[in-house]
Amino acid sequence: MAILSLLVLASAAMSLPTLGKSITPDDYPEWALKEATSAMAEVNALIAPDGHVVRVEVLRVVGNERLAADLVNVVKARKHNPPTAPDGAPAFGLVHGPVSIFIPETALGQSILAQRQFKADFLLPAKRLPDGQAEEDIKLLLAVDKDGRVTDCTRDPKEIDVDLAKTACEAKAAMRRPVVLGEDGAPLAYITGVKVKMILSK
Repeated sequence: MAILSLLVLASAAMSLPTLGKSITPDDYPEWALKEATSAMAEVNALIAPDGHVVRVEVLRVVGNERLAADLVNVVKARKHNPPTAPDGAPAFGLVHGPVSIFIPETALGQSILAQRQFKADFLLPAKRLPDGQAEEDIKLLLAVDKDGRVTDCTRDPKEIDVDLAKTACEAKAAMRRPVVLGEDGAPLAYITGVKVKMILSK
């Protein structure tokens, strides 16, 4: 049990910034408020070890395209918390997720809110789940090598179920991730996050 605790603590040094936290109500442009419009951009952002944004790939846009472009520019301009590797050293990070700003009282705002909800990257079977649940969602952090292989896995800091994360991480060999290239075109080792839906085996 002591050895397991040490392993969990060692992996807990991994970290990844959250892009959504870089957007604040002060970032709502006056023109967008006057038009009562909203937007969400689903992005992949490569963050350097010093916290600056290397590049942002926009995967899709919901709502006002001009406002979505403004949000992406905010993400690019802000300095983020540096990603950290399992040993605590600064690392590259690939952050996938939505950046959004919306008025919840509108139909578009409600649509964006719904699309921000949990969407699993992987579905994994589980022999047992907490409280007799048939399904359970969990977020993980992964260390990925230059070939896209997962070399380490731990729970996202916001997740409290250590045992469930350990079960999910046992399947880390199946969680291959994309090869990511740096500014010089060479492949990078990096930290990233994934969402996993654990499904009770029958």
